[in-house]
Amino acid sequence: MLESLFPIASKKCLALPLFGPIMEEFTNWLVQQGYVRLYIRAVLNAVRKMDQYLRRKGVHRIDEISSAALSSYWQSRRRRAPWQSGPVHIMERFLRMRGLCTANQPTTPTRLQLAEYSDYLRDVRGLASGTIYDQLWLAEQLLVHLGFDKDQKRLAGIDAKDIEGFVQKIAKTISRATLQHRISQLRNFLRFLATTDKIATGLADQIDGPRLYRFEKLPRTLSWQTVQGLLRSIPKTTANGRRDFTMLFLIATYGLRSSEVAALTLDDVDWRAGQIRIRQTKTDNTLVLPLTDATAKVLIAYLRQVPRPSGARHLFFQVRAPINPLKRGALRYVFDKWSKRSGLGIAFHGPHCLRNSFAVHLLSQGTSLKTIGDLLGHHHPETTAGYLRLASDELRQVGLSVPRTGRRKEAEHEQ
Repeated sequence: MLESLFPIASKKCLALPLFGPIMEEFTNWLVQQGYVRLYIRAVLNAVRKMDQYLRRKGVHRIDEISSAALSSYWQSRRRRAPWQSGPVHIMERFLRMRGLCTANQPTTPTRLQLAEYSDYLRDVRGLASGTIYDQLWLAEQLLVHLGFDKDQKRLAGIDAKDIEGFVQKIAKTISRATLQHRISQLRNFLRFLATTDKIATGLADQIDGPRLYRFEKLPRTLSWQTVQGLLRSIPKTTANGRRDFTMLFLIATYGLRSSEVAALTLDDVDWRAGQIRIRQTKTDNTLVLPLTDATAKVLIAYLRQVPRPSGARHLFFQVRAPINPLKRGALRYVFDKWSKRSGLGIAFHGPHCLRNSFAVHLLSQGTSLKTIGDLLGHHHPETTAGYLRLASDELRQVGLSVPRTGRRKEAEHEQ
């Protein structure tokens, strides 16, 4: 592949003392990742300079390359020649895939503490990976706020005043509902620290959260006509448009979460049985749904039009190189982009509003709350009951007439 793409430069690349033995495989990998020929040439030129730099730093074998050495080269080039800094991360990713690059990441006190907390959340509490990620994020913010890496004794001496200062800091940019959620995560982390005798017992019980009332906010939804208009506005003539339409179509058709769409694989679609398997990331359950004719048609058009890496099992990938599986955060960007371009005046609510709109649409069709809750993966019926407040047309039909008061009857009698 290398010689066919670059007949002249291939000899120089294969002769590199450090990277020469892997340049053929590296080039093949770049092609598989979807990089265009012009950019591959730029990457190979950068690798030649990288080879010289690492040898000057005393690296003589490829198995001696570490992330620290590559990071040092990246720091040296990102200002002088920024176009040569990007290929550093590409090469590092390839070397790690081959097992030729050691991480060599500094083991800080914060990282050690988070690893211990992660093991507890996974092994003892049995939480899903997405929930663990959120819990660790809040725990890391607290440790950074306390300066744990510089002074590990700082954690043992925290009190209610320190916690109050941290809560005031994170409360500046989030809503009351999100703040309550963060405080719950904070209590969990403090209780864990107390069980390991790293802080005083009972500190978690001294935190007061904002007062919230059940169902004080309506779920954000769009009318079903707006949802259909949004889907029609997405052009399907490009790979980008076809992929984005398919993802949003699945959310609107099955009420899926963004994480559930991102986690879909080819194995989850059973064409013969006419079923699609949804791994509900929030509840860690598996839901089997019927593969409708419309959904099958959309998926077939997507698989035929949008190229994908050979042997890959994930359903949705990045269109531009590097072609990696999409993450759930990408769907928020996708919804934001097409909602603005649709011209429908959609306020940015994130793709979750399509899930809520699906629930309200089912409710208006007469679907029972139990069925809707099962489709959405709700543990408690009260969660699904919140959508009843949005079914205004149905609620009008069960409205009762206002009783006539005694004073009104007396007034009519006097007349």
